[in-house]
Amino acid sequence: MNYSNSQRAGVIFYLTALLFGGYDLSVPQNVFGVYEDVKSYPLQTWINNAGFGNYDSVSHQDLGKISQMLHLNVEALTILSYYISL
Repeated sequence: MNYSNSQRAGVIFYLTALLFGGYDLSVPQNVFGVYEDVKSYPLQTWINNAGFGNYDSVSHQDLGKISQMLHLNVEALTILSYYISL
């Protein structure tokens, strides 16, 4: 049976959640926890499916949310991409 890329990505996302549970990757310690959980598997593809944004004007931004967003969208992505590539 032939599966589309989005179907394969959905299966990978489901299996990741099933095997490793949910992680809040805006918390730096959790990023390392994800790596510890997956490092023993022979990964060939890494899909970053985490992220969020904020579309309020600058004057209405919440600095705590901005910090959380940067940890998730930049820091977690960079750290996991680095470690998974080793």
